[in-house]
Amino acid sequence: MLKLQLKGAVALALLCFLNYQTEAQAILNKVKSAAKNKAANAIFGDNDAPSTPSVSEGDERSGRPMNNTSGGLITTPPDVGKSIATAESSFSAKKYGEARYALQQAIVGIEMEMGNKVMESLPEKVAGIAFVKESDKVTSTGMAFVGLTIFREYYNNDKAIDITVANNSSLLMSANMYLANPAYTSGQENIKSVTVQGFKGVLEFSEYDGYKLSVPLGQTSIAIMKMVNFADESAALKVSDAFDLAGIQKQLGDKIN
Repeated sequence: MLKLQLKGAVALALLCFLNYQTEAQAILNKVKSAAKNKAANAIFGDNDAPSTPSVSEGDERSGRPMNNTSGGLITTPPDVGKSIATAESSFSAKKYGEARYALQQAIVGIEMEMGNKVMESLPEKVAGIAFVKESDKVTSTGMAFVGLTIFREYYNNDKAIDITVANNSSLLMSANMYLANPAYTSGQENIKSVTVQGFKGVLEFSEYDGYKLSVPLGQTSIAIMKMVNFADESAALKVSDAFDLAGIQKQLGDKIN
């Protein structure tokens, strides 16, 4: 009798479990179906949902005017002498935060002056391609590890060149890593060590980006040149001869390790 009751209980439990599984599966199927419908609506759109016209920022229907007359920001570098005087007076008054900020501004002013001198020394034409004046940039953060950056580009309908001169420790470290490990570059098809104007550099090639030449100019600075749509390595390296790397190094006050 006890065995029959036990078997009955087991059978009932099994039946309940099967019913539970069936119901759970049905619920799961409904959830999956709803998710699929929602995904389909997101992709193809819900034809039943009313369409709401979108109004972009500055759209005429919004009534908000778009900016078309403002002159932008003034890019005059900080006054070095004034910044140093402010740093001295702030330090004397024990306003150390203000003193530090003023010194940083003085460094920015000095680097901007150096950067503008380097920019003036860059050629206006390289390989017969004129520079794009609107793209010239000289920036400084006033920080040692990523400070001064000078950028100029040249391009026409077929070819493009750009040069970046930077005081950037991460870029410099990357180039020096390759130069310090010739075995690594020798095992790579698209990267190699080269010498240009007496400086050691790293030449890279990408089917999409073309040639990239990275040349450390000393302990803190690096020049990076990119050449797009030049026929071969020789033509790309010839582009670098247009830039006076030793002159740039001297203007930045850098030196070889």
